[in-house]
Amino acid sequence: MSKKITLELEETDLYNALKTIIKHENSTEIVKLLTPFIGNSPECTKWLFKLMFGKKLPDIIPVGTICLTNVNNLTYEIDRIASRASGLCDSEGMIACTIVEFKGYHDWRHFEVTSQGIDGSGNQRTFKSYLMVDQLELLEEF
Repeated sequence: MSKKITLELEETDLYNALKTIIKHENSTEIVKLLTPFIGNSPECTKWLFKLMFGKKLPDIIPVGTICLTNVNNLTYEIDRIASRASGLCDSEGMIACTIVEFKGYHDWRHFEVTSQGIDGSGNQRTFKSYLMVDQLELLEEF
């Protein structure tokens, strides 16, 4: 099992990392342009350094794919207890959702999904939520 560590970096560390990656005649200006954009996104910075250490980005889950997520990951508008009781969730609280849009790995909300759930009035309806890739589980084809 891997252990997460926290690493504090300065903007100059990011600048220097980008400078080593970008090989172009105008690399200094490109790096000056990209550094503040990447540096303002903790998610983007995390993925950049993971890539530099040999990792790869997770595959982009195609729009329309049905996945599972824990009902607790979904929007606060869903009545989680009622949704569990309604049978929309399995015994472990996992609920089906459909990928609507890939938002990118640069933000905390990688995917927009829709799912069925019970609202505060007891009605079943479709909800929109934003989830990170590690909150989604692909359904195995059968």
